[in-house]
Amino acid sequence: MLRILIAALGVFANFSAADAFSWNADKEKLALELVREFQAAHHVPSIAVSVTLGGRTVLAKGLDAAGMPAPGGENVRYHIGSVTKQFTAAAILAMIEDKVIVPSTQKPLTLDTTGLELFPSLDPKGESSRLTVRRVLTMTSNLPSYTDDDFALDADQTGVPPAARSIDAEAIIARLRTYKLTGRPQTFSYSNTNYFILSLIIQVLQNGYEKTSAPVAHKYIADRLLARAGMRDTGFVGEPLPRPSIDAAPHYIYSPRFNQGAWPMGAGNMISTAADMARWNAALTTGKVLGTDSVHTMFAPAVAVTNSLVYQGCSYGMGWYVCHRPGFDLFEHDGVIAGYMASNAIGWKNGSWISATVLADLDATIDIVELVRSLIQLGAEEDR
Repeated sequence: MLRILIAALGVFANFSAADAFSWNADKEKLALELVREFQAAHHVPSIAVSVTLGGRTVLAKGLDAAGMPAPGGENVRYHIGSVTKQFTAAAILAMIEDKVIVPSTQKPLTLDTTGLELFPSLDPKGESSRLTVRRVLTMTSNLPSYTDDDFALDADQTGVPPAARSIDAEAIIARLRTYKLTGRPQTFSYSNTNYFILSLIIQVLQNGYEKTSAPVAHKYIADRLLARAGMRDTGFVGEPLPRPSIDAAPHYIYSPRFNQGAWPMGAGNMISTAADMARWNAALTTGKVLGTDSVHTMFAPAVAVTNSLVYQGCSYGMGWYVCHRPGFDLFEHDGVIAGYMASNAIGWKNGSWISATVLADLDATIDIVELVRSLIQLGAEEDR
């Protein structure tokens, strides 16, 4: 069923989105009520929401602390945390589409390219040298997550945990070299290490082995993905945009961790708006940024998700969770980073689609995932 739905992408224009999903003024009113209820229950200072139907934005609003519409709120920027993984995965698949050459082999990148081929300095007898791009994308590498590492979380001689201050990529890489694979081989284990490594792969394929600075990877994502999608207000933590913008101020429930320097690289270092996320969903599902085969690969369920209440019964694809809801398939990912939370989802049914995004300036509650699911479900219901 999933393959049929994704294959329908290539002939998307022949379907009427209203056949599967719909949106009208009554649904918009109900959607905003749901967002306000969530905002009030969790004391969220500001929040932004967007909904798209068949490639067209049907709702894009930002709400202030009182839950009232904020002029231009749909263009306010929020850190999106692990929703970044969608973009990192798409960048790798774009490189495969574009037949980008791996420096050490002089062959095009594929999902089966190994760690040793990408990073020749790895021990050829080591476990990591045999990991493939596919396993890193699908969270089946069995690499521990550096965001769970006591090295990062415990205070050092400065009295401050490394996770609470800026760090460069080389320091993280040095720590990753000490990691051993854990768990049953090729089973699901959510690890931010995977997407940090994918960012390094983009770096290597764009700039060789001279540097590990993030901006090279950022430029590729901006040029290859964001520009094609028309996402002018989306960028990366700590980097300026070419035009003026307004950033939502962070509000913390927990002490900030992993939000500075190279810590969130590839795994959670992007900033976007509700309006731009709508553009992303539309571009991704209508072939503006990736071809049909790549989108199918990204959304295909690769491994069953374990040890997750909110994604129980789902699978993981590449940068997306793949969940089957009554009547439609759902592709989604949430993100939490110091001071912010986000959730983005796309619903598919009968060859048509709807998407919903919620961004907020407070960390963190997993309830944001259920909120976005409720918005998708609203679009799947009969008109009221």
